[in-house]
Amino acid sequence: MNKLLIGLFVQLLVTPLAFAEWVDTAGHEVLFIEMEDTTQLEVLDWGGDSTPTLFLLAGMASNAHTYDEFATHFTDEFRVVALSRIGHGYSEPPKNDDFSIERLASDIVRTLDSLGIEKAIFAGHSFAGFEGLVDQIRTEGKIAPFPPGVSAPFRSQASQGVLIY
Repeated sequence: MNKLLIGLFVQLLVTPLAFAEWVDTAGHEVLFIEMEDTTQLEVLDWGGDSTPTLFLLAGMASNAHTYDEFATHFTDEFRVVALSRIGHGYSEPPKNDDFSIERLASDIVRTLDSLGIEKAIFAGHSFAGFEGLVDQIRTEGKIAPFPPGVSAPFRSQASQGVLIY
């Protein structure tokens, strides 16, 4: 039930932020983690209770700073971290032009491993909800089951996208 409430809460808070001015309330540590191809990805860590970890991923045109305004609200019960996917925010573009969902899954596993996180609860909005669903399958059990916030114009398109993977 907590996972469902977190997913709904994140979706409700993030949607208006897409239209807001840039928000950075800080309160987090900024880390840069090196991926297999030496690309540096930006990770924000708000701290909090070390277990469980809430791993946040923003929609396609956004970055980890999407969560600046409200991530601290979860730190009483979770360690909260967010990844700016490759080529977004202050993360570097890929050195090999690889923006695939397989690459993202690999980046998530490497990020979790680098931070010493064995398993995380994933929360994402828009395309990140779809990515999280696929990544859950591909990340060696590091992402716990979660309520995806998948955006698609038609329900049939969303389910077809999931079936592709």
